[in-house]
Amino acid sequence: MAPIVSNVRKFCNTPTAAAEFTRLMNSSAYAPITNSITANLIDWDLTSKWIKHNPLDSPTCRKLAAIQAYKVKSATFQLPTLDKRQLFYPALYPKLTLLCPTCGQEPDSNDHIGQCVHSVNALFHILQKHYTTLIDALNSLPSDALIDNNFIHHITSHNFFPPPESTPATFITDVHRLLIHNFFPKPLTTLISQIIPRHTHIRNKIMLDLFSAIQQDIHDDIWNTHARNLHDFEKSVLNINKKDKKSYRSTFRSSKKKRSALTHKRPHGVAFPLNRNSYDVPNLASSSR
Repeated sequence: MAPIVSNVRKFCNTPTAAAEFTRLMNSSAYAPITNSITANLIDWDLTSKWIKHNPLDSPTCRKLAAIQAYKVKSATFQLPTLDKRQLFYPALYPKLTLLCPTCGQEPDSNDHIGQCVHSVNALFHILQKHYTTLIDALNSLPSDALIDNNFIHHITSHNFFPPPESTPATFITDVHRLLIHNFFPKPLTTLISQIIPRHTHIRNKIMLDLFSAIQQDIHDDIWNTHARNLHDFEKSVLNINKKDKKSYRSTFRSSKKKRSALTHKRPHGVAFPLNRNSYDVPNLASSSR
């Protein structure tokens, strides 16, 4: 092996980062997207740029911290879905399979957010909307930046955006679901790189602007909707509020005997219909506790 002539930290950065990346990708958290990783469907360079992207004017603020936290939690499958909340607050949540409060068909988890019927339908309409966004952005560019004037043909041929006759169930694939978890799909990179082959700066700006607009709608239409349904479900069915979570450590930091007595103060219905195919929140809310 040749002697190390560069800075040791810089020299060790590449193998260390590669080893850490391999360890992270082999973790159980990324099991839902293992096929996408092995098929090389994720553009890691642009995903990294997106995670670091600051859409605000201020370099530091609480809003930016919340935006970055959402990106990281979404990309690492750590958003606070019901299965995560059962792990975080075991004394508050029943030890039952809690179904998705949005569709009521499958257990609620980060992986299910990408599979949920509501998410699939919302993502389909978001892609339809931003097909127009991409065309408008390309029309605003000078002609010498584009491969040719017939760029709409290139967009439709890649089949990343839904054609008029398609439906959400038949069109949305694992490639599109990567968007829900804040990963940049490589087919989208290939599409825009083919349309803007030479000007790297313009191409990167178009991709980040388009991806930012898509992610904003995903956050508003998919995750915020899911979070509201989670809040309503916890409040009306489980009788859990924000105060219970804030005081969780102080309330349950006691002996096992006292902790057992405290948990019995929050009984859950014996016939708790959360592992069925569907449930009716109003009926559950009105049932005797």
